[in-house]
Amino acid sequence: MKDKKDGTYVVLELKRNQTSDDTIGQLARYMGWLEENKTNGKPTKGIIITGAYDKRLYYASKKIVGCEIYIYQVDFKLKEFKE
Repeated sequence: MKDKKDGTYVVLELKRNQTSDDTIGQLARYMGWLEENKTNGKPTKGIIITGAYDKRLYYASKKIVGCEIYIYQVDFKLKEFKE
């Protein structure tokens, strides 16, 4: 997908149960592929959406330019349906 603001390609990684090292490696590989094959070397962005955040993910993400991390939360309620 592309960023609506500036047209930069964005890699979106939604993770539930994967190690931090695997996640960062996968994101870097996808970003590298885009820069090699789609953007003619222009930088890309990477967004990780995860259910948990740890120090390993934090440290690794510092070395990936254009990487952002978000933590998702699932919160829902059930209401009885009545007409």
